[in-house]
Amino acid sequence: AAGFDTKARFRGLAQPLGRIVDRNGEPLAEYSLRGGHLRRSYPAGPATAHLVGYWTGPVRDGVGIEKGLTLLNDSLRDDLPHDAQLTIDLRLQRAALTALNGRTGAVVVMDAGNGQVLAAANYPTYDPNRVGNDTAWWRWASDRKTRPLTSRAIKDNFSPGSSIKPLIALAAHELGTPLPE
Repeated sequence: AAGFDTKARFRGLAQPLGRIVDRNGEPLAEYSLRGGHLRRSYPAGPATAHLVGYWTGPVRDGVGIEKGLTLLNDSLRDDLPHDAQLTIDLRLQRAALTALNGRTGAVVVMDAGNGQVLAAANYPTYDPNRVGNDTAWWRWASDRKTRPLTSRAIKDNFSPGSSIKPLIALAAHELGTPLPE
């Protein structure tokens, strides 16, 4: 963020970030008034945490779409919030998270016709509304086993493993090549 004063944005709230909404206009990130202060809130909570990310200003910087929105707003320098609409469908996102049923992993749903990402659910997840809470933050950040802050759908690296085996078996069958036991 060289040249951008993103931390000054939250100190003075002179240029608040815009809203982030799903394809149907459902809010994923917006502002709420709490205790007389304007605060960033995430109505979808853990369901979209790994996509939307979080922005806490001078406390924990930001990640995800929030970080990109911050850089966009800072680069425009027009003192207006700029909204972002994602291709994500919140209903489908929640259904994908429910389908994981507490199992570690990710579900990505794309529209094959146009390449739009409709859902990118990740479990375990975290609540971006609680990122400013030091106890919750350190618990998530220090969890090396489940890594709730890591997006398995976007950032993690996995080798093809067993998912490639059926393709290899099919290719071997088509070529008449015997497979080892």
